[in-house]
Order: sequence, then structure tokens, then C-alpha cells
Amino acid sequence: MNATIGRVAAIVSLSAGVLLAAPQSQPPQFGAANRTVAVYATVTGARGRLVPDLTREDFAVDDNGNMALGYSVSSSSVNPGIRYAGRLVGDPLNQLPQQEFVVINGLGTQVGNCGGPCEQYTDQSAMTLDPDGCTFWYTNEYLTSNSLNWDTKIVAFKFPGCVGQSNSAQSSLLRLRGDLNADSKSDIIWQHPDGSSAAWLMDGLNLGSAGGLLGPGTGWTIKNRGDFNGDGKTDIVWQHTDGSTAIWLMNGLNLSNGAVLLGPGTGWSVRQVGDFNGDGKSDIIWVHLDGSIAVWLMNGLNLSDAGILQGSGTGWSINRTGDFNGDSRSDLLLQHSDGRTALWLMNGLSVSSVGNLLGSATGWHPAP
Repeated sequence: MNATIGRVAAIVSLSAGVLLAAPQSQPPQFGAANRTVAVYATVTGARGRLVPDLTREDFAVDDNGNMALGYSVSSSSVNPGIRYAGRLVGDPLNQLPQQEFVVINGLGTQVGNCGGPCEQYTDQSAMTLDPDGCTFWYTNEYLTSNSLNWDTKIVAFKFPGCVGQSNSAQSSLLRLRGDLNADSKSDIIWQHPDGSSAAWLMDGLNLGSAGGLLGPGTGWTIKNRGDFNGDGKTDIVWQHTDGSTAIWLMNGLNLSNGAVLLGPGTGWSVRQVGDFNGDGKSDIIWVHLDGSIAVWLMNGLNLSDAGILQGSGTGWSINRTGDFNGDSRSDLLLQHSDGRTALWLMNGLSVSSVGNLLGSATGWHPAP
């Protein structure tokens, strides 16, 4: 597949034949999630129909500006199959450089008598974005044998390092849990769609006390939580719409201290929190828009040490943290864009051991 994305036409190889349409000065605006991007991809098949038809969602764009395109492939020697490709927000313009992924190879071709005009193949193709802001859902048709009736395939995937923005329509969203006052009872931190946040100190089923953290419209949302100063009280990680990241050290409902860790526009965001050196203080796993992964060892609001765990473009992303070998140090569970799953046992900034848990395309993934 050859494609040109941007303010020129796209050339997509289809078995029906391709006629390139001339560039237009005002390309269609395609909206997905909370971003709108200019996308122009006009290709006509043998019958003159636009393929893909931009009134359907064969394209989607995630919350970070990464784009995915789903399509069918076939030829005189290839049965109709399903694939997708895409580009990250920082990739070169007018290209789809992310690896083409084979969803499924077809096992047959459509043959038979429809008793009249047959429906055009792949009319049921659609790409859409999950409310999490990162996961693409794509469906298309294929055949398991030479027959008249096709089967439907649905696949979900996301680009490494994507950080979604909540778009919940609920009146209030349960964002995080933790023990804000160190009474050994979990408390609740709430986030409202208007940007407001609040905390409830709980005593079993009863609300002990409550307080607001931030009002609406500040641009800050709660990203994660941990105990960064080792006082047994949950602290809060915030992220601003401009990309800035901050920590609040909490004492019950009150802010005891706070600091901005990163300013706007760096491309880095907090992915996970854990204790990677076993000092009883939370550390931070960062991901970059290009897929890079870094760890910061924290001492309260201060950075004590840092290191890059993975460079860009590997296809691996962090699923979660956990202590898998019982050494009181957080480890990392990772998943590849092709479905592979691996475990990294950590020792501070170093990966002490790596284990591959599942191969590609098994259909299994770690449960939330």
C-alpha cells in the first residue's frame, strides 16, 4: 500500500484498479476524539465509487494525534484480507510509516450467484475510536472459503505511548483510590467532566469528610497517584492540557507541598507509578509520544535518579506495574502492538531479567 496523507491525494493499491484524483485546496476535515485533522484520501474503484468513502470511519485519530487506516487487500494471487497501517503524530508528513499489520489473511474469494446485483465487497468496513482515547476498533469483511457469504472480523489496537483524555459523560467520574489520611482505609478521589476534582475520606460505607481539590476550568486532571514521600499518605499526580505534569503531596484533604515536574510541550506523560528501588517511595514511569519509556526515581518532589528503558519505535508499551518476584521492587508488564506480552523484572533503573509470556496474535491480553 502506498499512501499520501495531508493536503494531497492518497494512492491506495486496490484490486479494483486505481484512478488518482487531483489534489484539492480545501481537504475534508476528519474529526475523531478531541482532535480534528485535515485528511484528503480520494481513490476511485472500477465503478467510480470513492474508496474509502470518507463519510464512513475508515480513518480514526486518537487523542494524541496518531492516525490509523484500515483497508482490504487482494490480487489475482491473494485472497481478500484485512490490514491496517498508520502514522504517529511526530512521523514525517505525507507518509504512513508505521508497520502495516495483517489482521487476517483471507482463505477464499467471493463466488456464486447473488440472484441479482451483488453487494459491493467491504461495504461494512469501519474504523472508530474507543472512549479511552487510544484504542482503535476496526471491522471489515473476509472469506474463510470460496463462497458467496463473507465473515466479519473485529480487531482492537492502539499505538504505543498513547495517553487518552477522559471524555466521560457521567456527572462524576471515580478517578482514583488511595489512603489520603493514612488510617489504613481507602479513600476516593473524584473527577468531574468540567475539570473539578474532590476527595472523600471513607470509613467503611460512611463518608468521614470531604473537600474540593480543584475547581472547573483549570486544565489540570488527575493522572495517577502514589506515596512519593513515604509518609503512608496517598499523593496525586496531575497533568495539564498543555502537557505539564505536577505532584501534590497530600495530608488528608490538604495539600502539604507541590511542584511542577515537567513543563508544557515535552511530549512526555506519566504512564505508571511504582516503587522501583524498594525505598518505600513512589517512582514514575514516563512514556513519550514516540514510544520511548523512561523511569524517574523520586524522593518526595525531588528527582534522585533517572534513566531511559526503551527508545522510540519498538512497538512495546507498558500495560501495568507489579511486584512479580516479591523483592519489594515494582516490575513492568509490557505488551507489543502485535499482541506479544513480556515481563521485565526491575532493579531500580535496570532491567534485571526479561521473560516472554505470550506470542503474537493469541487474542489474549492482560485484564484491567
